[in-house]
Amino acid sequence: MTLEGRCEMNIGALHAETATPASDLESKIMSMLRELKSCAKLKGVAFVFVGSFGQEPNWFARPRPSRVSEACMREFVTALARVRKEFDLLWAPS
Repeated sequence: MTLEGRCEMNIGALHAETATPASDLESKIMSMLRELKSCAKLKGVAFVFVGSFGQEPNWFARPRPSRVSEACMREFVTALARVRKEFDLLWAPS
């Protein structure tokens, strides 16, 4: 399942009351990359469901289009890490 564009799915939260819409996460990531010359061809972020770990869904994010320059991919990974930290989407086993 791929979530693109105006997706209303919630991603990354352990509890429904703290879930964040995929569109909000995409918007935040894209706002960091939009002005970078290395990411000029970047159109958005695709969120892909890759299975579950226990009771929690496991999501992966990739740039759209998926083929981008190395410089853009580095910026994308950095932006994704910042968003994961800001929205507390980091998962660490107890």
